[in-house]
Amino acid sequence: IFLVVILAFTAFTVDVGFISLARTQMQAAADSAALAAAMELTSSTSPSQVRANAQAAAADVASRFVNGDRSGVTLDAATDITFGKQVSIGNGQYSMLWGNDQTPYNIVKVRVRRGTDSDGNGGTIDNRLPLFFGPVIQNSKADLTTEAIASFQPRDIMLVLDFSASMNDDSCLGAIGKLGQTFIESNLQTMWTEQIGRAHV
Repeated sequence: IFLVVILAFTAFTVDVGFISLARTQMQAAADSAALAAAMELTSSTSPSQVRANAQAAAADVASRFVNGDRSGVTLDAATDITFGKQVSIGNGQYSMLWGNDQTPYNIVKVRVRRGTDSDGNGGTIDNRLPLFFGPVIQNSKADLTTEAIASFQPRDIMLVLDFSASMNDDSCLGAIGKLGQTFIESNLQTMWTEQIGRAHV
């Protein structure tokens, strides 16, 4: 009797562990694919081209991830990759609007799933995760779904060329030998005072 109980718990542990491993692998694939897709988001290219580039990047990255009994993740561009736009609604709150018409895109969602899908001819394709001991309790496969959202937020970058060298090391301790300790300490004090003043404004 105890042997049966021990075997039952062993079977349960193996299957649950396999499901947890596969889910973790799928989540890693979704995260990486979403990041790869987000890198292709831009407002300087037509939305259709952006979608094509992002879908290709996501599919390529996802295919490199093992998930359960499979050596790669396959994404359906029509159903597993969704584009949208994140907009501010005030008070530091944001809303996510999904759909191909929400341009320019700045967010993308990638879903990785193992389930039952249509084969396009009226039949189905069983992509569920096969279990080792599940058939004993009439549950031979598991449905799994993970998803990830990545955003692309462009920022303005300014480059300052200091040809006069007036900003060169005038507050670095390493420049004491050249500019003098009093000068360096005075600049550091000024920076500290101005920073504290901004903090209180």
